[in-house]
Amino acid sequence: MSAYYPIMRRAVVITTANQGIRFLEGAGPATTRLVAVGTYYVLGDGSAADLCAAVKTAIEVGASVNTYAVTADPNPFSTPVAATDANCIGSITRASGADSFQLLGANVLTTFPLHALGLAAADTALLATPIASTLSSSGWWVSNDVLAVDEPVEDGDVFGEDPTRGGVILPGAHSAGWVRHRWAVQYVRRDRTWVEAIAADPDRTWQAFWRRIREGTVMRLSRRNVDTGLEEALGVEWVADVVTRRAITAVRLSPGSPIYSWDLVFNQWVTP
Repeated sequence: MSAYYPIMRRAVVITTANQGIRFLEGAGPATTRLVAVGTYYVLGDGSAADLCAAVKTAIEVGASVNTYAVTADPNPFSTPVAATDANCIGSITRASGADSFQLLGANVLTTFPLHALGLAAADTALLATPIASTLSSSGWWVSNDVLAVDEPVEDGDVFGEDPTRGGVILPGAHSAGWVRHRWAVQYVRRDRTWVEAIAADPDRTWQAFWRRIREGTVMRLSRRNVDTGLEEALGVEWVADVVTRRAITAVRLSPGSPIYSWDLVFNQWVTP
């Protein structure tokens, strides 16, 4: 039986208020590149829903002939996942052209959430080499150990706020199209659980991710197969169950141990 690492990706919503990236190429001048308004995920697959692809399109709209590769490595971690591994490695690389480039992350006109790619809100040097993240992506969370339980839930009553359907709480709506899934996450280290344990990279933790999805943010769930290293999608548009969103219920596996476990339940709407 295969074992899987759980991977959660949250929707990153880009509006006119957070689409700007201040970018400089060659002698300049710097200009503000605009990421298209929409809902994205940190996928790295080049699809229409991929935040990396949207950033690539935005930064290539300039006077320079440079082209870029914007990536989010979905498998930057070893097997087993080390607690010190970032959730995801984001990078911007010059694919063609000769101009050096600079990301002006500290500029007031950079409103884009750079943390979604693990990039700091700081100005880089004028570079010909890749800009690579040193922090975890806020769009991801991955455990340092495999799932203990990975199975559907059938209980007759679903209480779920679905922001894609007006935010209405739908009790007993399972027969109308809701499906549920449970993940039991165990042996998770303290420095992938609590923000206070890893102040240098808080987005590595479940607590930081939970704070971003507890209002009903839509997610994509997937599993990385330990044996093959391949990622398998578990459908799209999941939202955490209201119980999961209400509080973090991480439990120490033994007294004094820096290892935790908890259960997560997700709801998904499937058109009847």
